[in-house]
Amino acid sequence: MKKSELLDLFLNLCRIDSPSGEEKSVGDYIIKHLARHKIRASRDAYGNVIARVAGEGKPIVLSAHLDTVEPGRGVKPVVRNGVVRSDGRTVLGADDKAGLTVAIAAAQEAVGQGWRIRPLDLVFTRREETDLNGVYNLDLSRIRASEGLILDGEEAPGRITIASPYIYNVDIRVKGRAAHAGVEPQKGINALAIAADAIHELKLGRIDRQTTANIGSLTAGSASNSIPGEAVMLAETRSHSQKKALAQVDAMNRAFKRAVRRRRGAKLDFKSSLVCRGYRYDKKDPLIKDLKAAMAAHGWTVAWAESCGASDANVWAEKGIEAVEISVGYRDAHTTGEWIKVDDMWSVYRFLAAYVQIK
Repeated sequence: MKKSELLDLFLNLCRIDSPSGEEKSVGDYIIKHLARHKIRASRDAYGNVIARVAGEGKPIVLSAHLDTVEPGRGVKPVVRNGVVRSDGRTVLGADDKAGLTVAIAAAQEAVGQGWRIRPLDLVFTRREETDLNGVYNLDLSRIRASEGLILDGEEAPGRITIASPYIYNVDIRVKGRAAHAGVEPQKGINALAIAADAIHELKLGRIDRQTTANIGSLTAGSASNSIPGEAVMLAETRSHSQKKALAQVDAMNRAFKRAVRRRRGAKLDFKSSLVCRGYRYDKKDPLIKDLKAAMAAHGWTVAWAESCGASDANVWAEKGIEAVEISVGYRDAHTTGEWIKVDDMWSVYRFLAAYVQIK
């Protein structure tokens, strides 16, 4: 494969709209592209795209996700001085179409050149950006491998994410009583004021090295002359320690309970849910040691990452499959300034092509 062919594949994928929940078109393109290279791919019941490539020895998963964040419609990639960006109106979608590109390219080249390789399970998931829904609904009966690489890491190639946090979503609803703010304010219970009291009491942002907490949205009221009868908030906490994450959820709950108790007649509806479990791999783990050695042999400087974000790797680990996220070179993800070096993507492709081959 030539570098120009790899770039063309990446640009074609970027130009296909695939915001979360609308991945069909990009999935269709991938299935047809793989078929032209004698690789049969199909969807599971949830719409994840799965392909198997025959090989020898221990199977391995190569996985990336199909969806992008908004604004991700009508992407027009621009290549200048070896760097790919969008035209500035949208994200580029290198998160994670760079991962899709290198996985597809490595598989098609292996088949086309007749290399001796490990069996490959190519898994391209839907709705990764919306609470990892695709991998949660993945048909595991179609997966042979017990280990894999998640091609979805930011920054320069050579970065291994050995730890990722537990994440809890928190839905908070404070119920007061609506009233006219000028005519009979004494009849109202201001739910927004109660929520503000609780939020003021909370420590948010960086709690400690392992833990963060955030109130992401607050909706209350409809007019300046109406006392808000309800305030609805979406919040989260995440930590590499599940104990600390649960303690932060409890701290939020207690702060809102105290604020509600101070306003007679107010009520609280507080719900938390586990989005994903965290994982941590030891640097002496055989997969991690082998991966580090292969990266070093490829000429990369290996960097360890303990991410505060989550990826499909969290769910693979929860399902008992040792899958580790590695970087594929994109930067400034989830912004209209997202970019990737063509040479970095080419280097990741060449690394994968060597890594899956039987020496």
